[in-house]
Amino acid sequence: MPPSNNPGNILAGQDYAGQTGDTYTGKTSGLTYTKFDSPEMGLRAVFQEVKGKLKEFNGDVELALLKYLGGDKGTKEERYARAATHNEDPIGYIQRGIKAYNSEGEKGLVKQIIINENRPEHRDYYLDNTEAIDTAEKLSIMDLPSGTSFESALKIYQQGEYSEGGMISRNPYPHNPRPI
Repeated sequence: MPPSNNPGNILAGQDYAGQTGDTYTGKTSGLTYTKFDSPEMGLRAVFQEVKGKLKEFNGDVELALLKYLGGDKGTKEERYARAATHNEDPIGYIQRGIKAYNSEGEKGLVKQIIINENRPEHRDYYLDNTEAIDTAEKLSIMDLPSGTSFESALKIYQQGEYSEGGMISRNPYPHNPRPI
């Protein structure tokens, strides 16, 4: 199991639920990344990054991924230049991301980010753990404070009453949610 539980290389200081408070420094980038208490919470953060950036850019996957890669300002050419600061192949990264999104939607894009961001042994750990990906996707619909652990997030989800974008929602399905 990857020691950081951070398959998307989420930078430290972003206050996602499940963060442990511990960090690590990227060997090639020199950037400081956060650690999560479980693979599911690290994956949840990637889903939330994807959802937030797609919403910000009205579904434009290219612009969403450019921002994810650090290219958040300037013309498109300037954004690609910024994205290339810590990424060897931002054009290929984005092309693969667009293809994955067109094929499988947000889940496909998250899987492609896992492929792009991880060494083979870590990548395979996450991709082979489809239950963790599914759980993370479900948990990503909830707004949770940064101190929320994986176990607490599961309990909140299973109760069927949680905050989505500032509103309390009840489970819209006529049955009780099954444990995930």
